[in-house]
Amino acid sequence: MQRSVPHARGKGLVNGIPAVLSVASDFAIWEMYVRLSGISPLILPAPSPVVDQIVQNRALLWGHTVPTMKAALAGFACSVSVSMCQRQSKSGPKGSAKCCYFRVGVIADGRARASGLPRLT
Repeated sequence: MQRSVPHARGKGLVNGIPAVLSVASDFAIWEMYVRLSGISPLILPAPSPVVDQIVQNRALLWGHTVPTMKAALAGFACSVSVSMCQRQSKSGPKGSAKCCYFRVGVIADGRARASGLPRLT
């Protein structure tokens, strides 16, 4: 007797339906609450005008998205560098944290003055 093997594509779509329905119902409840409660749009705007503004200003938003993502990724890289430096200083010999330098204009040890860059305090 042969078993039928389910297709991987269809299974992923079926598993995503509850998430899509949940998000859609959240937006519907939000829209209904704003319309029925009479709350000021300055306090809580409905999702429909928010989406309209996103569509109308998509070029401006995209222009600001790229630098924001660069800054966020640079911050993430710095946080990973600091955590690796801290981990190395805890597991290695004393003073091994001096190996931790950043290429974003900050040096973590006492050699900052010689390089002309600000010292991390």
